[in-house]
Amino acid sequence: MSTKAFQRMPAVQERAGGVSRTTIYEWVKKGQFPKPVKIGGRAIAWRVSDLEKWAENPQGWVEGGVR
Repeated sequence: MSTKAFQRMPAVQERAGGVSRTTIYEWVKKGQFPKPVKIGGRAIAWRVSDLEKWAENPQGWVEGGVR
């Protein structure tokens, strides 16, 4: 498990295989990828714990966790 609690978009894209920002947001909208959380006025990030769960079974991810 990572010691960092959150990751911003560039790290999330890398973790997801180098996909585009648009793809990440499409996956989020479809419930196929963890939702980001607000970490500041206009800043969002993803919880590393959610990304790790997603990485265990990307095809089995449903909103809120893995199927």
